[in-house]
Amino acid sequence: MEQEGSLHNHTFDGIIVSGIGAGALSKLQAQKIKVYRSVGHSAIKDIINAHKRGLLQEMGMESVCSHHHEYEEKK
Repeated sequence: MEQEGSLHNHTFDGIIVSGIGAGALSKLQAQKIKVYRSVGHSAIKDIINAHKRGLLQEMGMESVCSHHHEYEEKK
């Protein structure tokens, strides 16, 4: 059974992230999925427009996160 939110049955060739770890990047690249980094964009429409204009750079191993992030819930 497919989990809610799963991408298992969907086809895509790219993903846009603000950061990603080496393991996740490696797994995506092994599946021929391009990973693009969005920096300085807060709205989805701005990120999509930046991608359409070719302003997002494809990520490589030199630009991965090497640490874990701690997120606080905003109240």
